[in-house]
Amino acid sequence: MTMGLMKQQFTPAAARALADLAAARPVIVTGSTSGAFVMMDAAAVTPDWINLMAARMRGLIGLAIPLRQADALGLGLQPRRGRQGGPLYTASIEARLGISTGISAGDRALTILTAVGGSRDDIVTPGHVFPHLPEGDPRGMADLALRLLALAGPAKGAVTCVLLDDTGEIADTTHATHLAAELGLACVAADDVI
Repeated sequence: MTMGLMKQQFTPAAARALADLAAARPVIVTGSTSGAFVMMDAAAVTPDWINLMAARMRGLIGLAIPLRQADALGLGLQPRRGRQGGPLYTASIEARLGISTGISAGDRALTILTAVGGSRDDIVTPGHVFPHLPEGDPRGMADLALRLLALAGPAKGAVTCVLLDDTGEIADTTHATHLAAELGLACVAADDVI
Protein backbone atom coordinates (compact mmCIF):
# COMPACT_ATOMS: atom_id res chain seq x y z
CA MET A 1 0.00 0.00 0.00
CA THR A 2 1.39 3.43 -0.87
CA MET A 3 2.20 6.08 1.72
CA GLY A 4 -0.68 8.24 0.45
CA LEU A 5 -3.19 5.45 1.00
CA MET A 6 -1.76 4.66 4.42
CA LYS A 7 -2.61 8.23 5.50
CA GLN A 8 -6.13 8.05 4.04
CA GLN A 9 -8.97 7.47 6.47
CA PHE A 10 -11.35 4.64 5.62
CA THR A 11 -14.57 3.61 7.28
CA PRO A 12 -14.32 0.26 9.08
CA ALA A 13 -16.38 -1.36 6.30
CA ALA A 14 -14.11 0.05 3.59
CA ALA A 15 -10.97 -0.93 5.50
CA ARG A 16 -12.18 -4.51 5.84
CA ALA A 17 -13.20 -4.64 2.17
CA LEU A 18 -9.74 -3.44 1.09
CA ALA A 19 -8.03 -5.98 3.34
CA ASP A 20 -10.21 -8.79 1.98
CA LEU A 21 -9.57 -7.78 -1.63
CA ALA A 22 -5.83 -7.71 -0.94
CA ALA A 23 -6.21 -11.21 0.55
CA ALA A 24 -7.89 -12.50 -2.66
CA ARG A 25 -11.40 -12.62 -1.19
CA PRO A 26 -14.56 -11.19 -2.77
CA VAL A 27 -16.54 -8.34 -1.22
CA ILE A 28 -20.12 -7.16 -1.63
CA VAL A 29 -20.79 -3.55 -2.64
CA THR A 30 -24.16 -1.83 -2.15
CA GLY A 31 -25.54 1.39 -3.61
CA SER A 32 -24.30 1.14 -7.19
CA THR A 33 -26.45 2.14 -10.15
CA SER A 34 -26.69 -1.58 -10.97
CA GLY A 35 -27.72 -2.56 -7.44
CA ALA A 36 -25.71 -4.61 -4.97
CA PHE A 37 -22.94 -6.69 -6.49
CA VAL A 38 -20.06 -8.92 -5.51
CA MET A 39 -16.55 -8.31 -6.83
CA MET A 40 -13.01 -9.57 -6.45
CA ASP A 41 -9.58 -9.17 -7.99
CA ALA A 42 -9.76 -10.99 -11.33
CA ALA A 43 -6.20 -12.26 -10.95
CA ALA A 44 -7.28 -14.16 -7.82
CA VAL A 45 -10.41 -15.79 -9.23
CA THR A 46 -10.89 -19.55 -8.90
CA PRO A 47 -13.54 -21.97 -10.17
CA ASP A 48 -14.91 -22.17 -6.61
CA TRP A 49 -15.45 -18.40 -6.47
CA ILE A 50 -17.13 -18.41 -9.91
CA ASN A 51 -19.37 -21.25 -8.78
CA LEU A 52 -20.32 -19.35 -5.61
CA MET A 53 -21.20 -16.27 -7.65
CA ALA A 54 -23.31 -18.28 -10.08
CA ALA A 55 -25.10 -20.20 -7.33
CA ARG A 56 -25.59 -17.56 -4.64
CA MET A 57 -25.36 -14.14 -6.35
CA ARG A 58 -27.10 -15.38 -9.52
CA GLY A 59 -26.55 -12.33 -11.75
CA LEU A 60 -24.42 -12.01 -14.87
CA ILE A 61 -20.76 -12.70 -14.17
CA GLY A 62 -18.71 -9.95 -15.74
CA LEU A 63 -15.18 -8.64 -15.88
CA ALA A 64 -14.64 -4.94 -15.17
CA ILE A 65 -11.50 -3.81 -16.98
CA PRO A 66 -9.93 -0.44 -17.62
CA LEU A 67 -9.89 0.88 -21.18
CA ARG A 68 -6.15 0.18 -21.55
CA GLN A 69 -6.75 -3.53 -20.85
CA ALA A 70 -9.62 -3.64 -23.34
CA ASP A 71 -7.27 -2.07 -25.90
CA ALA A 72 -4.57 -4.64 -25.10
CA LEU A 73 -7.10 -7.40 -25.72
CA GLY A 74 -8.35 -5.77 -28.93
CA LEU A 75 -11.89 -5.41 -27.57
CA GLY A 76 -14.29 -2.78 -28.85
CA LEU A 77 -17.66 -1.85 -27.41
CA GLN A 78 -20.72 -3.86 -28.29
CA PRO A 79 -22.85 -1.90 -30.73
CA ARG A 80 -25.85 -0.09 -29.28
CA ARG A 81 -29.32 0.05 -30.75
CA GLY A 82 -32.18 1.96 -29.17
CA ARG A 83 -30.42 2.49 -25.85
CA GLN A 84 -28.61 5.46 -24.41
CA GLY A 85 -26.41 4.94 -21.36
CA GLY A 86 -26.16 1.68 -19.48
CA PRO A 87 -23.19 -0.65 -19.10
CA LEU A 88 -20.32 -0.34 -21.55
CA TYR A 89 -19.94 -3.98 -22.54
CA THR A 90 -17.33 -5.16 -25.01
CA ALA A 91 -17.60 -8.29 -27.10
CA SER A 92 -17.91 -11.36 -24.89
CA ILE A 93 -14.76 -13.45 -24.60
CA GLU A 94 -13.32 -16.91 -24.08
CA ALA A 95 -9.78 -18.14 -23.53
CA ARG A 96 -8.33 -19.48 -26.78
CA LEU A 97 -6.78 -22.56 -25.13
CA GLY A 98 -7.87 -24.98 -22.39
CA ILE A 99 -11.62 -24.43 -22.74
CA SER A 100 -14.31 -27.07 -23.24
CA THR A 101 -17.80 -25.53 -23.58
CA GLY A 102 -16.77 -22.21 -21.99
CA ILE A 103 -19.67 -22.02 -19.53
CA SER A 104 -18.32 -24.12 -16.65
CA ALA A 105 -16.94 -22.41 -13.57
CA GLY A 106 -13.48 -23.70 -14.46
CA ASP A 107 -13.71 -22.44 -18.04
CA ARG A 108 -14.93 -19.01 -16.97
CA ALA A 109 -12.21 -18.70 -14.32
CA LEU A 110 -9.59 -19.64 -16.93
CA THR A 111 -10.99 -17.08 -19.37
CA ILE A 112 -10.86 -14.34 -16.74
CA LEU A 113 -7.29 -15.20 -15.73
CA THR A 114 -6.28 -15.26 -19.38
CA ALA A 115 -7.92 -11.89 -20.06
CA VAL A 116 -6.12 -10.08 -17.24
CA GLY A 117 -2.79 -11.80 -17.79
CA GLY A 118 -2.62 -12.21 -21.55
CA SER A 119 -2.96 -10.42 -24.86
CA ARG A 120 -5.37 -10.31 -27.79
CA ASP A 121 -3.90 -13.55 -29.16
CA ASP A 122 -4.95 -15.41 -26.01
CA ILE A 123 -8.70 -14.80 -26.28
CA VAL A 124 -11.45 -15.38 -28.81
CA THR A 125 -14.92 -13.89 -29.23
CA PRO A 126 -17.75 -14.46 -28.60
CA GLY A 127 -17.61 -16.28 -25.29
CA HIS A 128 -19.12 -16.72 -21.86
CA VAL A 129 -17.38 -13.87 -20.00
CA PHE A 130 -18.66 -10.32 -20.40
CA PRO A 131 -16.07 -7.53 -20.02
CA HIS A 132 -17.36 -4.07 -19.19
CA LEU A 133 -15.63 -0.70 -18.98
CA PRO A 134 -15.95 2.20 -16.53
CA GLU A 135 -18.81 4.53 -17.46
CA GLY A 136 -17.44 7.68 -15.84
CA ASP A 137 -20.16 7.35 -13.19
CA PRO A 138 -18.75 7.09 -9.64
CA ARG A 139 -21.67 4.79 -8.75
CA GLY A 140 -21.29 2.60 -11.84
CA MET A 141 -20.45 -1.03 -11.11
CA ALA A 142 -17.24 -1.11 -13.16
CA ASP A 143 -16.16 2.27 -11.78
CA LEU A 144 -16.72 1.20 -8.16
CA ALA A 145 -15.07 -2.20 -8.63
CA LEU A 146 -11.97 -0.76 -10.27
CA ARG A 147 -11.77 2.05 -7.72
CA LEU A 148 -11.84 -0.42 -4.82
CA LEU A 149 -9.19 -2.57 -6.49
CA ALA A 150 -6.97 0.45 -7.09
CA LEU A 151 -7.19 1.28 -3.38
CA ALA A 152 -6.35 -2.31 -2.41
CA GLY A 153 -3.34 -2.58 -4.73
CA PRO A 154 -2.39 -2.94 -8.38
CA ALA A 155 -4.86 -4.97 -10.42
CA LYS A 156 -5.91 -5.34 -14.05
CA GLY A 157 -9.56 -6.19 -13.58
CA ALA A 158 -12.38 -7.18 -11.26
CA VAL A 159 -14.80 -10.07 -11.51
CA THR A 160 -18.31 -8.71 -10.90
CA CYS A 161 -21.74 -10.24 -10.39
CA VAL A 162 -24.97 -8.41 -9.53
CA LEU A 163 -26.91 -9.91 -6.63
CA LEU A 164 -30.42 -11.20 -7.27
CA ASP A 165 -32.77 -12.00 -4.41
CA ASP A 166 -34.82 -15.16 -3.94
CA THR A 167 -37.52 -13.88 -6.31
CA GLY A 168 -35.00 -13.14 -9.09
CA GLU A 169 -35.16 -9.35 -8.62
CA ILE A 170 -32.22 -7.03 -7.94
CA ALA A 171 -31.28 -7.52 -4.30
CA ASP A 172 -31.79 -4.65 -1.88
CA THR A 173 -29.26 -3.60 0.75
CA THR A 174 -30.90 -5.74 3.45
CA HIS A 175 -30.59 -8.88 1.33
CA ALA A 176 -27.00 -7.99 0.40
CA THR A 177 -25.91 -7.45 4.00
CA HIS A 178 -27.58 -10.67 5.16
CA LEU A 179 -25.92 -12.62 2.36
CA ALA A 180 -22.54 -11.07 3.19
CA ALA A 181 -22.93 -12.07 6.84
CA GLU A 182 -24.02 -15.59 5.91
CA LEU A 183 -21.02 -16.08 3.62
CA GLY A 184 -18.53 -14.24 5.82
CA LEU A 185 -17.85 -11.58 3.19
CA ALA A 186 -17.13 -7.91 3.71
CA CYS A 187 -19.94 -5.55 2.69
CA VAL A 188 -19.20 -1.93 1.81
CA ALA A 189 -21.46 0.89 0.65
CA ALA A 190 -20.73 2.86 -2.52
CA ASP A 191 -20.59 6.05 -0.41
CA ASP A 192 -17.64 4.61 1.52
CA VAL A 193 -15.78 4.06 -1.75
CA ILE A 194 -16.68 7.36 -3.43
